[in-house]
Amino acid sequence: MGQIFLAHKGRTQKFRTGPCGFLNKRTLILEGAALDSFVASLGLTGVNVVTPRHAPVVIELFRRIHRCLSVKKLGFSHELTLSVWEVLLACAEGLSKDYPAALRHAMEFMRANVHQTLRLQEISESASLSVRQCTRLFQEHHGCAPVSFFIQQKMAVAENLVVNTAEPFKQVAAALGYDDSLYFSVQFKKHFGVSPRLYRERARGG
Repeated sequence: MGQIFLAHKGRTQKFRTGPCGFLNKRTLILEGAALDSFVASLGLTGVNVVTPRHAPVVIELFRRIHRCLSVKKLGFSHELTLSVWEVLLACAEGLSKDYPAALRHAMEFMRANVHQTLRLQEISESASLSVRQCTRLFQEHHGCAPVSFFIQQKMAVAENLVVNTAEPFKQVAAALGYDDSLYFSVQFKKHFGVSPRLYRERARGG
């Protein structure tokens, strides 16, 4: 009940219904040059089934994706990419049962606000933690500071937008809460070693 089945490209998999005898299916097919590394970074490689902690939230994400693909408003690719990212992150969180509740709250807050700029104080308050407690939890479970973890999440989405869309980099930056596209490029290069432009060219064989 409320499970997500992950069918990986190039693998033979069989999925069966449980005792209830039926399956209410919503299907989302993902493709893209950055997808494999993206899925691997979330720990979903080789995972066949996950149970999201908040099934209604994931169902609403699928509905949002369907609306986005049906209407295709201006800039829909940004919304689509962010929604897909949220689905994959929800799958990853379904595997992370050992995280303390407060840490999960902070991570979910970051997920929901990946398109904004967050300060450490905001992240801590979202999980009812002090700055010191929040920093300690992220260092203990992720090996980095909360804001660094948040930037990693932003850059994962940025990579997908850079590789799998033709959006100008200024718009990619704006979709992730960066008012200054030059600063975004600096952050991207710091994370991936090259500028967004060169990263896109290499991903497309240029």
